[in-house]
Amino acid sequence: QASSYAGPVIENNSISLSSGRLAPNSIGFTFEDCDRVSIQSKDNTVSIGDNAVSVDDCDLMDIGSTITGSDELSSTGIVSKTVGDSITLDGTTVSGYDRGVDLELTTLLLLGGADISGSEAAVYADSATVTAIDASVDGGATGTGLHMVDGDYSWIYPLDVAGNVGIYAENTEFRWDGGTSTATTAIHAVESVGKVENLTWTASTTQINAGSNSYITSIGQVLDSSKITIDPTATIDEANLFSLDATHIMGPAADVGLTLISTDGTRSAYVSPAFQPDVM
Repeated sequence: QASSYAGPVIENNSISLSSGRLAPNSIGFTFEDCDRVSIQSKDNTVSIGDNAVSVDDCDLMDIGSTITGSDELSSTGIVSKTVGDSITLDGTTVSGYDRGVDLELTTLLLLGGADISGSEAAVYADSATVTAIDASVDGGATGTGLHMVDGDYSWIYPLDVAGNVGIYAENTEFRWDGGTSTATTAIHAVESVGKVENLTWTASTTQINAGSNSYITSIGQVLDSSKITIDPTATIDEANLFSLDATHIMGPAADVGLTLISTDGTRSAYVSPAFQPDVM
């Protein structure tokens, strides 16, 4: 008979240093070598300057914990750098670190209003897969909200971003669907393919910084040409949502086809649903 045991439960704990004590090598939680179970963490409060939560060869699911650092240089709130680890942060708050969450070769899911901040990067993901559903990241005055390098496909829907750069993607395919950017630069992509959709980014000085060999499609929001930086090797496509009420001989028309013709010598890509066969 299969066991219903999901994993150890770590709940309602408070961890911090005693007043006046200095312990630069202290760690709040260490989770190592879990065997087919997931650590179930909930409503914990951890106030440690560095490595508040260290995960090594484990899956971690946290709900509603608060993890706070003391703004030390090169510090990390949550760290996981083991192939196959899975981190889920549901309503978790992380602040006061250089990197709020530091990942390598790991899967991260942010949801439930998770709020992550960090002075270098709120989330730094190297060769990782990131999914965000209703979360926020803040890189502060000089940092990045979500920094992704050499990652798998990352789908973010929605995500609010703040910082110097909201999302940085390098050699990473991404889709950012929904959210508000108050970052100076909303999205900076290098060697990446991605889509940005339905964003509110009027507060951003730069909407898109399209770096070398990047290909970005913007859907459902207004692009301001004065807020775009584009490398000669990069491409930005603007795809706007379109609706049409058509009449024919004073009555409603069906199966209306539409052709868009470029007037400035560049391509104008559009496929009308009326011309799409049911079977390709």
